[in-house]
Amino acid sequence: MFEGVLRAITTGFHIDSILIIMENYDKSPSDLKIFLSSLLGYKGLEVYPLSILDRISATRWIDKLNLDLDDAIAYHVMRKLNIDKTVSYDRHFDSIKDIMRLEPSDYKNETL
Repeated sequence: MFEGVLRAITTGFHIDSILIIMENYDKSPSDLKIFLSSLLGYKGLEVYPLSILDRISATRWIDKLNLDLDDAIAYHVMRKLNIDKTVSYDRHFDSIKDIMRLEPSDYKNETL
């Protein structure tokens, strides 16, 4: 299925969302730093910088596809970058016809 190296894209928005959730669960600044530092270890991971125009464009998908803001942003970036697969537990992507949602467990033996 793969040639040994996976490429993945996330956004700064999604990383910040994880940090906020971690903070809400009383994670320490050290825990936040460890999480952020761990992202540097993923050789195939790219962080897409969202512009204000990206955020504005993403809002169209909230009503059109019944998505919340974070899913709408992810979908907007996927369309912009011609990506048709997402690795997520979020079943909201299952209703989007042009996206294939894969579970993280599908990649348990792969390296990034």
